[in-house]
Amino acid sequence: MSCRVKDYTFENEFISKYENHDFSFFSLTELKLRGNRDNQKLISLRKFDSINKELFYKTFVLDSNKNLKYYPEKYFIGETPNIYENKVVRKFDSIDVSYLNVDKDFNVKININNYEDFNLVRINDSIKYFKNKRLSNYVKIKNNWYYFRSR
Repeated sequence: MSCRVKDYTFENEFISKYENHDFSFFSLTELKLRGNRDNQKLISLRKFDSINKELFYKTFVLDSNKNLKYYPEKYFIGETPNIYENKVVRKFDSIDVSYLNVDKDFNVKININNYEDFNLVRINDSIKYFKNKRLSNYVKIKNNWYYFRSR
C-alpha cells in the first residue's frame, strides 16, 4: 500500500495569480457556484453582519451573456438584482472559483473546484486564526496561504 502525497500544483497556480489580490470587497460574504445548466451558472450569495449573523441568502442565474436574474424567478417577479448583488456576483464569476468566503478578519476561504466548502485559505492573522483550530489540519503552501486537508 502506498501513501500518496498531495500535489499542490493546481493550488499553487491559483495562489500565483491571486497571491496579493484584494478580496476585501467580499468581506462578510459567502458565494458558491451551485452548478451549471443550459449555459447558465447558479450562484448563491450569503451576506453576514460582523457577529456572523446571516443578513440574507439569495441565489442567482448568470447566463452566458452575463445577464443576472434571481433564482427561482417566480419568487422575484418584476425584481432585478441591486447594484451590490450585481457587482459581487460578477466579481465572484471573474475569479472563477467554486466557493469564496471572506470573514470579518479578511481571511479568505476558497475552493477552486468544489462548491461545498473551502480547502484553500489565505490567513490574515495566523495567531488569531489558529487560536481555536487544529494546526495539523492545515498545510502551509506559500506565505500566508494554507491548504485545509480535513474536517
